[in-house]
Amino acid sequence: MNKTVCEENMCTGCGACVAVCNKKAITISDDMFHLNAVINNDLCINCGICQKVCLQQNNVEQNKPIKWYQGWCSIEKVRRFSASGGIAWAIGKKFIEDGGVVCSCSFSDGAFKFEICDNIEELQKFSGSKYVKSNPVGIHREINKKLKAGVPVLFVGLPCQAEGVRRSIPEKYRDKLMTVDLICHGTPSRLFLKKYLSEHEIILEKLKHLSFRSKNGFALNEGKMIGHPGVMDRYSIAFLNSLSYTENCYKCKFACKCRSSDITIGDSWGTDLVCEAGKGVSLILCQSEKGCNLIENSQIELHDVDLKRAITNNPQLSRASLQPKNWDAFVKEINDGKNIDKTVFKYLKYRCLKQIVKKQLLRLHLLRK
Repeated sequence: MNKTVCEENMCTGCGACVAVCNKKAITISDDMFHLNAVINNDLCINCGICQKVCLQQNNVEQNKPIKWYQGWCSIEKVRRFSASGGIAWAIGKKFIEDGGVVCSCSFSDGAFKFEICDNIEELQKFSGSKYVKSNPVGIHREINKKLKAGVPVLFVGLPCQAEGVRRSIPEKYRDKLMTVDLICHGTPSRLFLKKYLSEHEIILEKLKHLSFRSKNGFALNEGKMIGHPGVMDRYSIAFLNSLSYTENCYKCKFACKCRSSDITIGDSWGTDLVCEAGKGVSLILCQSEKGCNLIENSQIELHDVDLKRAITNNPQLSRASLQPKNWDAFVKEINDGKNIDKTVFKYLKYRCLKQIVKKQLLRLHLLRK
């Protein structure tokens, strides 16, 4: 029987172990609610390098933020097409102008995969929140090649992915790597999203566009969407109520104020800049001097932020998302083939009923979107 790199069902899917295994003995398996880095015993030579880079098998060095900000990209059109304040685009632009490249997640051919971008015009493909697990496997070696050639790399991804990239890179090249992690609640598997879409007669692999945070809902190709405009779909309800994540997310070691990346960004929930909130305001944490320099020299309008208020309104800066008591039952029903819409309604009835009432009020023009 093949063994796993870390404790069974606790893998984050960061891909560091896959990247450092020269025997190609490791693959990441996904059963919709669990990830596992599985070792092929026939190929494994027991060198142990996979366990040395595994972030679940080792302590992670995390640093207190040097500076805290809230703000937004000072280029208005960028701020408009961004999920939050456009900070990732702004620092990506500056990084490229200074001779580096940017690596982040984009959506194409039904896959949420990482790409390397070396021109500012292509940065927009990384924009937008993605309420699903992205796949970093394979990108580590591409990043390594760039660093070996002397090209600085800015990696933007989830905290586990950023740490996985850092661990997979030889120490002598790490000074040219800068990592930006996103404040993460947890993420569902791509297989869960694929099942949800298929139940709405949508094939994920045929989609050219997918927006998880459109003001009009779960937006798809050519302005089409699931459900009624202005009403939250069941996939989003499950996501926002922490019901659909893979099991490891509920034990995330990165959900704290101290971070392992140079920069951390997320929404500035509860911001005191009320007039700007509707346009998108980002929360920014800088854990290194080079992170501070990049933020302060990019086209970003920066404002002070109240630290206590920021943590209160971003629970993932103090703890991982809480696993619902009925998570196991929900997982069993979905794995047994039950319909996602109906099952989410069963376990989050009150929140679903609120959206049903909202839909009726919108149809009667008693409520605006």
